[in-house]
Amino acid sequence: MSKLKIIDLFAGIGGIRLGFEKASKHNIECVFTSEWDKFL
Repeated sequence: MSKLKIIDLFAGIGGIRLGFEKASKHNIECVFTSEWDKFL
């Protein structure tokens, strides 16, 4: 099965993305991450 490619907008420390990757039965690949806060 091919990977499901996603983007993570307003990523913060990436907790939501990591949760989805752990909970998903699909092979997920994050291809883009965006965050406004330059100090994270």
